[in-house]
Amino acid sequence: MSVNGLTLQNSAGSLPFVPLGDEVVSGPTPVVKVRLWPVTEDRKPLRKSSTPDLEFPGRLFITSQRLVFLNSTNTHAVRNLVILYRQLTLSGTEQTPIGFGMPWFGPNYLKFSFNVLPEQSLHNGPWLDPIHAWQCELTLQNGSGPIRDLFQLHDLINAVMASSRTSVPPEDDEQLPQYTP
Repeated sequence: MSVNGLTLQNSAGSLPFVPLGDEVVSGPTPVVKVRLWPVTEDRKPLRKSSTPDLEFPGRLFITSQRLVFLNSTNTHAVRNLVILYRQLTLSGTEQTPIGFGMPWFGPNYLKFSFNVLPEQSLHNGPWLDPIHAWQCELTLQNGSGPIRDLFQLHDLINAVMASSRTSVPPEDDEQLPQYTP
């Protein structure tokens, strides 16, 4: 099942998914473990949710418009996940939507929260209820290629998000009539 509506393609030598208009993949595609769960408005885990937590390994594609996760196993019902940059949310203390989690025990991870857009909820099936905000944790796995640590991944995602904000063409405003005295 595709969560948030990703169209896959099977052509060799290209992306495994159909890119959006003017979308480009930025950088390598690291292997990550994705973990998702619903949260409250103050980002506390929502334990009484009818939606189960999701966890799967896969490849992360960082594009100019979205984060695309492709599941590397066939054992989970969720095969891919798409998060547009405009879905990412900030708390009152954060400066960027992507943060670090550094527990005393266990691997470090990147974390971010996002909202499911109403138009995406049709593709989700039982996953990612749009009523809730969602918390995501990304942990780098072996075989991540040139990305060796989370700091590189964090910097890459933030750089792509910053360049996508600046590369958006300004909307054409309606021209005002010329004033003649």
